[in-house]
Amino acid sequence: MMIVKWTQWFAKCFNHRLIVNMFASFLDEISTITDSANIGNEKNEQNIFLGQISIDESSIRNRNIKIQNYEGGIDEMMRVNMKSELDSLMVRNNLSQKEAAGGSGIPFSTFNGYTKGSQEVPVNKAVEINNAVGDDLFASQVGNKYLGTLKALDGKIAEILTPTELDFLQEEETKQREERRQQAKLLLIKSKLEPLNNEDKTDLEKYVMEFLDEIVVELSIIFSILKILGMNVSTAFKKRMPHWVAKKYMKGD
Repeated sequence: MMIVKWTQWFAKCFNHRLIVNMFASFLDEISTITDSANIGNEKNEQNIFLGQISIDESSIRNRNIKIQNYEGGIDEMMRVNMKSELDSLMVRNNLSQKEAAGGSGIPFSTFNGYTKGSQEVPVNKAVEINNAVGDDLFASQVGNKYLGTLKALDGKIAEILTPTELDFLQEEETKQREERRQQAKLLLIKSKLEPLNNEDKTDLEKYVMEFLDEIVVELSIIFSILKILGMNVSTAFKKRMPHWVAKKYMKGD
C-alpha cells in the first residue's frame, strides 16, 4: 500500500512519464527487498526503517538515496545536493535566485541554501522547481540524482554545441558502438546457451557502455530541438504515445 502511495504522489507532482515509470520500478524493487528482509534483526545490524519494515542497509546501499524514518514524509526521505544543477538551471533560463524561488513557491532563504550547497534538496522541492521552470535537462538531472535514471549531457560540450553539431557527435558514437555490435550479438546468443565467462562479460559491457554514450548524446539532441519548437519532452512524449501504443511499444494509460 505504501509503495502505491509513493508512486501516485510522484506521478501527480512530476509530469514526466519516463521518470515516473522508472520510479515505480525502483519502488517495486524496494518492495521485493522488504518482502525478503528479516524483521527484528540482531541489535548490532544497521537497518533502515520504512514505517514498520526493517531493511538491511547492504541491500540498498548502492542507491544514492537517503532513506530515513517515514514519519517525516517522503520529502524527508530523499535529499540530495543539487547546487551545480540549480546554478546551471538559472543560467540556462536567465533566472535570478529570487525568481526561481518565487516561481517554485520556496522561501528565498531555503532556496539560497540549496544553491550554496549548504542544504540538500528534498525530492518534492526538486519536483516543484522543475514544474515551475519546465526545463528538460533539469528534469533528467532530477531523475538521475534521486533514482539513478539516464540524464542528457550536462557538461561543457553540451553548452557549446548546436543540435547539428551534436548530431555529428552522435554519429561518431554510433560508429564506435557498431564496431562492437557483431561481437555483442554473438555473445548474446552464447548467453542463451551457456554462462558467459569474465572476458565475454567485459566485451559485452564495453558494447553497453558505447550504447550509453550514444543514448545520452541523442537525449541532448532531442532536448535541444524540442527547445527550438517551444515544446518539452513530456508534451512530446504524450503526443507520441498513441503511435507507440499502436506499435505495442508501450501499454498506454
